[in-house]
Amino acid sequence: LFVFFLRKGLVKSRCCPGGGYVLGKPTSHILISEILDSAEDCVPARRTANDDDPAVYGNEQTHALWAQIGEILFACLQHVTLEDVMAQRLDDHPFINKLFATLCCKNET
Repeated sequence: LFVFFLRKGLVKSRCCPGGGYVLGKPTSHILISEILDSAEDCVPARRTANDDDPAVYGNEQTHALWAQIGEILFACLQHVTLEDVMAQRLDDHPFINKLFATLCCKNET
């Protein structure tokens, strides 16, 4: 998995005693969507993501619903940084609050 993070510049390899990886950029510049996108480059994740067999989801409507929910969540996570998550700022995150307010209002009408 870290190979894919390296390719996207999310981590850097450390060649010193103990070795390992460090973040490739500040947490405020790493989007959660970038992390997920990098993880999807992983073969098992890509295989699951590309499984378009509606039977896996029960039926075509359920498949379409989950696909749309996934797109909405991914769009939302393009505005959430690793810093937001680490600082536990999701409850007060302006984009997430706006998204939930929009969803709630649409359901009330």
